Amino acid sequence: MGTAAAICRLSARPRKTARCSGGEKEQAAQRTATANGSVFLKHRFDTVWLTPPDMSGRLEREFFGSLQNLCDLYQIPLPDVAHLSYPKNIATAYAAVAELLKGEKFSVIIGQDYRRRATIATTRELGTGHCLYYIPIRPLCRLMEREAGSNLVKLLLELFRYLYHIVGVPYHRNGYIGSVYEMMNEWVEDGWEDGEYTEQQRADLQECDAQGELLWDYLRTPFRSRRLRTAINACYQTGQADEVLLGIADDLLQLALQYPKRSLCSSICKDIGGLDREQLEEDGQIIQLDMYVSFYWSCYDSTYDSLYEYVNSYFMEIGYTDEPKSIQWFDKPQEKDAHGFDFEQRIFELLDRLTEQLNILDNEEHHQDI
Repeated sequence: MGTAAAICRLSARPRKTARCSGGEKEQAAQRTATANGSVFLKHRFDTVWLTPPDMSGRLEREFFGSLQNLCDLYQIPLPDVAHLSYPKNIATAYAAVAELLKGEKFSVIIGQDYRRRATIATTRELGTGHCLYYIPIRPLCRLMEREAGSNLVKLLLELFRYLYHIVGVPYHRNGYIGSVYEMMNEWVEDGWEDGEYTEQQRADLQECDAQGELLWDYLRTPFRSRRLRTAINACYQTGQADEVLLGIADDLLQLALQYPKRSLCSSICKDIGGLDREQLEEDGQIIQLDMYVSFYWSCYDSTYDSLYEYVNSYFMEIGYTDEPKSIQWFDKPQEKDAHGFDFEQRIFELLDRLTEQLNILDNEEHHQDI
């Protein structure tokens, strides 16, 4: 199984769909949904249709060989197109197997890469549910001020290191979220609103910047699974973390051991079906991974509403999203369906659960400050 990008154009009328925040305190604003992989599939046909007739022999051998492998795996009849000439034979055979397998959880495509020209493949996408997986850092920063060196702080630091160094969750001072905070700083300094609320936002943004710098000194230390195991065991022995958080830590440790080098980026491919990705990125027309998965400051400060309102409003104008996608090639016989998102499904669920627990800690801190 390989990976490819689940980026696609809307094939139905745009509609507003909730873009929720992982573990968020309330539902966020809505944005336009992205849809299926029709562009990816349509693009793959071009190789076949535009190939000169004198090269058709190679394409036919490649296509029908892979088609045989597909039919063998799913035990469907091989379409009889012997009476048809190129390229209608390929088009007819493809349409027939696509129809037979349309009820499956994958799509059938004619694919190409650096060594394949017209090979049958199946693709499957993992939808992220239009959720924002934003992980708050303020609860850890506040704990470090009060309980530096505690087992709970050590536990959270190792979890954050795993997410940053291995999973690839960007720090809040970098990437898309970093640019949003920079813009909010400009708004405050330009006096876009007057009064007490603006002063509170200025104070919160200054704290975010200062505390974020301090946390970064600890976060940039490479992740080590043995340190995470030690921190978990210490918290079990001392009772410094509740059972829910320890359960999440256990699950993340198991994920790290099972997939020691796996990141979310490894499931994202930059191919978007023949469209000009560079131009789309320049025009801001792709929701990239670091735009919906990131560390951020807090949902219990004065910047929260402005941040989520801006992010959701911006996303409503975009029709493409980088999401995990797998591809299984049939240039060789396949023993089983190889589509699976075990790592991705587990990490997204754990990000949601961890964010919920961090928000609980953050809420406790918030009420102490009032």
